[in-house]
Amino acid sequence: AVTSRRSPRRIASARRRGAPTAGVLTEFSPLVITAPETLATGDAAALTGVVRDPAGRSVPDAPILWTSSDPRVVWVDSVSGRLRALEPGTVLILARSGEDAATARLTVRDSPRAAAVSEPGPAPSQAAEGGPPPAAVSSGEPTAAVRLPATAAGSSEAPRSAQAEIDAGVQRCYQAVRSKDVGGLSAVYSPASDADRENLRKLSRLLRTSEWAATVGDLKAGARRLGRAQASADFSVPLSWKDAFGGRLNSQPVFRTEFIRRGDRWDLMSCRIVGSPRL
Repeated sequence: AVTSRRSPRRIASARRRGAPTAGVLTEFSPLVITAPETLATGDAAALTGVVRDPAGRSVPDAPILWTSSDPRVVWVDSVSGRLRALEPGTVLILARSGEDAATARLTVRDSPRAAAVSEPGPAPSQAAEGGPPPAAVSSGEPTAAVRLPATAAGSSEAPRSAQAEIDAGVQRCYQAVRSKDVGGLSAVYSPASDADRENLRKLSRLLRTSEWAATVGDLKAGARRLGRAQASADFSVPLSWKDAFGGRLNSQPVFRTEFIRRGDRWDLMSCRIVGSPRL
């Protein structure tokens, strides 16, 4: 087995535009980020950043928004800065905090360890045309559950193991909704945008407001995708609750669970509502 070795870390920074320099002996950057220079496919890492005020003092808990120039090569959690190397290539990691920005270049190299993991191939019609695999359902009623195919060697053991872990992650999210465990739901939700945070706020309010008497129906499985280093599974849940006039309101939001491969296991990274359903 080949074990990849982590590269030295480098610091990329951006200087504040228009900052006065007269009489300043030591220059400083308002935003400094630390990122790895190279990773192997399948590797994970965490980005870190320091925000400084005009006096050069660090600002604790200052929000930093992280993005990758190509999520197909490097996936980045926009809030936490956690990243995963998915495919060989080079990307720019961009960090923003207020008006300040900083970038770092990251190169992903192929890993023999990752090459040993077979990725499901496209359907025959797609293989003939060279098209990409179908995208997961983004909104509306999800499709029927998709069986994860066997490896190229003909063994279904690895896909079954992955499917079991993905099923467990889906159940963890669903049970948090079903039991109205707002704390448990928040722990796995991992919002990546203002829309995600708004959906979480509305759903949490709906579940914990006893006067609305919300009921949660059975899970309905949706589309799934399994790749070398990431996977996703959709499901929907019927919801019903009282309105102000004693009637009932109904909705069926679609949730998407996202997973990252770490060695031989698949870790649940997020479980978020897709789109903006009625809540």
